[in-house]
Amino acid sequence: MNETSTPARGLRAGDAVADVWDLVSIYDGGDRFLADLAAIPEAKRHLLVALWCDREIVNGGFLQLFWNSTGVLVPEAPAAYRALGLDDAATLFETVLGHFARPYPRDRGPRRQTFTLLPGRDYPLRGQFDSLDDAYYARLPKDEFGRVVDAYAERHVI
Repeated sequence: MNETSTPARGLRAGDAVADVWDLVSIYDGGDRFLADLAAIPEAKRHLLVALWCDREIVNGGFLQLFWNSTGVLVPEAPAAYRALGLDDAATLFETVLGHFARPYPRDRGPRRQTFTLLPGRDYPLRGQFDSLDDAYYARLPKDEFGRVVDAYAERHVI
């Protein structure tokens, strides 16, 4: 008897944005990012932003999200998570954004300067972000994010 396995949660959503993933640059500053993002359909924008945020947070936490080039997209996260029906996570992003200067520093260099660094170090302390990571995981228990983005992709993109 052949057993079929269920695809990993989130794969359907990833497939739904595969055609636009490389069309949006996170490496060339805020203006370029916003122009690229505006050129794709709204449902794919929400998926793309949420998938990027989640992948960064799961891989290295909020520290990685803000420290890396992906930090350019954080202001779009609340709307993306709300569109997905993840209001608690959207509120978390709104709270986090409140800790940054306005306008939010989309460019990586100025954004990095907002972190408290130890003398002689070029990377912030991981522990400063642990509570944000814990709050995100509490709002999105294992596989919940993947289930939600796949359902959204099914309804709005695929």
